[in-house]
Amino acid sequence: MGGARQRHIWCIESEVRDKVYMNTYFEAIISNLFPWVE
Repeated sequence: MGGARQRHIWCIESEVRDKVYMNTYFEAIISNLFPWVE
């Protein structure tokens, strides 16, 4: 039971990591395409 909960928490953490990674990725693309955008 506790193991399933750990997996659930880990899944949420990896989802958050993916979102942060994608945000960083898009920001990098945008700053490359539009250097004047801060």
